[in-house]
Amino acid sequence: MNNKIARVLISGGRETGGLESFAQALAIGFRELDIDAEVMSPFELAKSIRLLRDPTILKIFSTTSVFLAPISKNAICVAHGFPRIDGQGKFKFLGILISLFFASKFSKLVSVSNYVAVHLRAIFNIKSNSVIKNPLTKIFLNSEARNSERKLITYVGRLHSVKNVDKIIDPILDFLSEEPELQFHIVGSGELEGQLRKKINRFNDRVIFHGSQNQDFILSILQKTKVFISGCETEALGLCYMEALSQGCNVLMPASGGGLDIDLSLIEKRIFLFELNFSPSFIKRQLQKAYSINCQPWDAGLFAPKVIAKAYLDVAMH
Repeated sequence: MNNKIARVLISGGRETGGLESFAQALAIGFRELDIDAEVMSPFELAKSIRLLRDPTILKIFSTTSVFLAPISKNAICVAHGFPRIDGQGKFKFLGILISLFFASKFSKLVSVSNYVAVHLRAIFNIKSNSVIKNPLTKIFLNSEARNSERKLITYVGRLHSVKNVDKIIDPILDFLSEEPELQFHIVGSGELEGQLRKKINRFNDRVIFHGSQNQDFILSILQKTKVFISGCETEALGLCYMEALSQGCNVLMPASGGGLDIDLSLIEKRIFLFELNFSPSFIKRQLQKAYSINCQPWDAGLFAPKVIAKAYLDVAMH
């Protein structure tokens, strides 16, 4: 199989974070399969028609680089989610939708979860060739989850309205009032930060805002976290959930989204769900339940870069 693909080019940035961490982890996976792999920016890829047209080079495109699919041979485009007008605005919504249409017509299209694939097909009539979940980066796979006492509830992500942090803050603060040693840590930045800061009042010293941070910092926070919480009901997959589980955290999330694709056997054991009406009393009850369960290690081997890279190779060859 491998002799048909001499090299892999993956669109992304040079730094770790967001889609760049996806690209870098995937490149590592291909190298572990003894295939030369390089992460290149969309601009770098666009400058080399020779590389784009070479069928022995597998191209994996995300976001804006998807528009290179019509002039490329042997390309796979990745749908990291589906467009939302309330999340991206009308113009970006249309741009993402057009790019995914291009991807489905001129390349093979991979969705990162069944949740994404179903929505693309049912709402936009865009069909995916396959579903391949995102890889975890090595930092989360190689570290050992610590079983020391954990006194943190943690959120990691943008402070944007589509993440619904403003809808989960009240039951968290209510729970904090009952657990005097507990802290809530927020890693990320965005437009809701001012609104959230106004809500914390007497919990000022127990709700900690860290702003955007690198993976080393996130790893260290997760290793002290008992419950990782998110409010986004349309999370495409939830790489943040996988990172939290890998470090022994219990996860509290809406009963919707790609996070349900991760491991159904963990529901009500390590992953706890709340209703989409965001009932504060129900969220608090589920938070209490998640906090009462001891943290346990989780085998994340299915999301290792080498495993995910092999799945991309299988799509490319069929």
